Amino acid sequence: MEYSTKPYMQPHFYYDSKNYQERLKVYKGIAFLYYQFTLDNDAEHLAAVPDGCLDVLVALNQRKPSMLVYGSLLLSKFVPMQAGISYFGVRLPPGCGIDMRHVKMKEYVENVMDLAVILPNGAEVAERMLDKSLFDERITIFEKYIGEVITSQHSSEPLTDYLLQEIIRYHGGKSIRQLAQDTQYSERYIRNKVMDRLGISPKGFSKIVRFQHALMMLKQGYEMEDIVFENHYYDQAHLIHEFEDFAYITPKDYLSYLQQNRKRNAAK
Repeated sequence: MEYSTKPYMQPHFYYDSKNYQERLKVYKGIAFLYYQFTLDNDAEHLAAVPDGCLDVLVALNQRKPSMLVYGSLLLSKFVPMQAGISYFGVRLPPGCGIDMRHVKMKEYVENVMDLAVILPNGAEVAERMLDKSLFDERITIFEKYIGEVITSQHSSEPLTDYLLQEIIRYHGGKSIRQLAQDTQYSERYIRNKVMDRLGISPKGFSKIVRFQHALMMLKQGYEMEDIVFENHYYDQAHLIHEFEDFAYITPKDYLSYLQQNRKRNAAK
């Protein structure tokens, strides 16, 4: 069975770095987003937005490579990074985690963990990636040494898969009451199943999904009225308020940011 959920976007990783490249690749039925970029010499952080995903990020520092796991954010924040360093990353889709029994998903949320602490071979894998120069070679190393411990547990949790996919399919517009009616389970049971898988409540995840879909529609040039309707906002004021809660800027400011970066990229 292929797990249909896909990772969400981190626009600042794409626009605020150099030499960005990415590839969406299905590994054992799960869609992983592999990406790579180099930070500017005067940059010491990148902004990250809530996405409900886990990211494994490898700092390809010749003196001291590192491999960190970043849990989903509930609000946007700046992620500290090393100026002038290249990074290799893997974004897991919502519902996928590092399969370690002593680390619960809620412990990842708003948190950063050293993969070498979670997995015995984490430091070795970072060294192996540092030795390779090609994006494809680093993908192969990740799949060989880390891919086996990545799991969405979808084979044993079809109910939770269904709940997440329905939330995503309706762009966060399907309430927990509707999910309970669909599945004939109690709202409390559904809330616990989603919390166990994501470390985030169904309501919180629904807001993140709605925000991410609004980001995508803004990038594609949709009108504000369409974004409000498609993502089940009450009105434009509701969209602006919730967008600011997550991103600290308005949709209008975000559009200006996109336009500035497109002009800058076109001038290169």
